[in-house]
Amino acid sequence: MFKMSDEEMREIYGNYDYDITSEYTGTAEKLNSYLKGKGVLEGKGQAFIDAQNEYGICASVLVGICMNESGSGRSNLAKNNNNVGGVRVPGSTEFKKYSSVDDCIKDIARFLKSGYVDKGLTKLYQVNAKYCPISDPTDTRKLNNNWASNVNKFTKDIQNQIEEDFEEDFEEEDNEDW
Repeated sequence: MFKMSDEEMREIYGNYDYDITSEYTGTAEKLNSYLKGKGVLEGKGQAFIDAQNEYGICASVLVGICMNESGSGRSNLAKNNNNVGGVRVPGSTEFKKYSSVDDCIKDIARFLKSGYVDKGLTKLYQVNAKYCPISDPTDTRKLNNNWASNVNKFTKDIQNQIEEDFEEDFEEEDNEDW
């Protein structure tokens, strides 16, 4: 059973309070631009948008998780098993194998919705505490402590790209009026 106060989670995992249910307002094309050159994640923008639409998990957060868990789409697990989320077989230390990267993205969103959001865990640090706790004995490289920080960075990079593109589009429209 998962028992940790909100204060304890923030202290251990950082104050990364990005809400995983916030809506990504960009397009699949914008995500694809970000994912260009990112291994098996390249061209998967629509899969992230579809997962957001079906499960209510922010597409940019899903990208951030997959970027972090799959070594930017280049890990052996991602390439050989289509597993871009480090998803394990329930009750096991074995990793799941998916028929496609899209199926894995959808499964991650479903899992986050039912196992986290439906239980009131919507912030990155809260997800970190349950999804990949520092107490996980399989975390031999001690990477779990940085999970929320890494996912937050990828998510913000995507959001910043959208804002930069919006500003460029706005400036172009403004200049056309002159």
